[in-house]
Amino acid sequence: MKRYDPGVPVAGPTVALSAPALRSGPSDQGAPIANAPTRKLIFLDMDGVIATPRVVKDGLWAIDPQCEEELGRIISATGAELVISSSWRKHTIAETVDFLNEQGFRFCDRIVGVTIRGYHYLVKGAAISIPRGVEIKQWIDHNIHSGGNGEYVLGRNGTFNRRFLGVDFEYVILDDDSDMLLEQASHFVRCEWDIGLTRELADKAIGILRVSNRIDTPDNP
Repeated sequence: MKRYDPGVPVAGPTVALSAPALRSGPSDQGAPIANAPTRKLIFLDMDGVIATPRVVKDGLWAIDPQCEEELGRIISATGAELVISSSWRKHTIAETVDFLNEQGFRFCDRIVGVTIRGYHYLVKGAAISIPRGVEIKQWIDHNIHSGGNGEYVLGRNGTFNRRFLGVDFEYVILDDDSDMLLEQASHFVRCEWDIGLTRELADKAIGILRVSNRIDTPDNP
C-alpha cells in the first residue's frame, strides 16, 4: 500500500487553481551566478512513480529498480537535481535524505529540497485539501525566486543564499496524482500508479528539462 502523511485532512476532490506569483525580496547573502547554465529540477513523488506494487516491503510499496533506473537516466541526461514532493519526505532535507538512504534510494546525493506540507499552515480543524501543485509552487517561489535554502520550516529557515537569483531554470513534475496547477501542465508527467516511471515517460521528462527559456502559452502546452 501507499504511504500517507499522518494527519492529512480528509476532503473532497481538489480543484487545480493557478496561484499568483510571489515577488522576490532583496538579496541577503551571495551574488547571483553570472552566465550560469539552466538549472534543472525534478519534483519527485515516490509512490506510483519510483515505488510500485510490484515491490513490497513490510506491507508497503518499495523502490522498484526498473523505475529507479529510468530516474537515473533522466538525471544522467540532464544533470537534474531532486526536490522530494512525496509523502515519503520529512520536514527537512537532512531527515529526508536519511530516510531515503534507509530505503535504498540511489540518488540521495541529488536531493536539494523538500516541499512543504501545506495542511500544516491551515487553521486547526479546517477540513480542506491542499493540492500538491500549490506546495510545488511555494517551493519555486521560496527557493528559486527568493533564494531559499531548499526547505521551509516555519520560524527557523536559516540564512537565505540568493546565488540562484536570476538563473534560468526548468522543471518537471513526476507524480501519479493530478492535483497540479494549470500553469504546471506543460511541466507535468503523470505516471500510472501501478506501473510507475517508464522509459517513454522518462523520455518525455528529458524533453521537458532540455527546453530552456520556455514560455508557457495556450499554443505552447
